[in-house]
Amino acid sequence: MTDRRWDTERQEWVYPGDWRPIADAPRDGSDILAWGPALGHLVVAWDSEHDPKFPWGTLDGPYYFEDAFEVWMHLPEPPNEK
Repeated sequence: MTDRRWDTERQEWVYPGDWRPIADAPRDGSDILAWGPALGHLVVAWDSEHDPKFPWGTLDGPYYFEDAFEVWMHLPEPPNEK
């Protein structure tokens, strides 16, 4: 995610496209696409009841530190079934 730039007016990092800072991610258990420098892209959801030290969980079980990700975006809508 090296395309980020510092917005001096807003005093925050700005990311390309629909990426948002991970601090703004939903904490309600919704699945999101997250990106972190060590992990790359993963679909995760917030689940602090599992273990407060590892609140980001994947669908198949691994959990990650709160600061494992830098940015996130909503998942796209699934394709229409015909």
